[in-house]
Amino acid sequence: MRVTYDLTDNIELKFEGLNLNNEPRKQFNPTRENLAEVNVYGPRLFAGVRVKF
Repeated sequence: MRVTYDLTDNIELKFEGLNLNNEPRKQFNPTRENLAEVNVYGPRLFAGVRVKF
């Protein structure tokens, strides 16, 4: 999920959420029957501000 909001003409707020459903990330090598790696890192949230001068 990514949301951007223009507070003014010069200020922009950004919010981003990754893996909000807490799904494990699975990597297969080279076929789906050959599981290579499973990562579980939970949801991650980010926020930022961009200012133009």
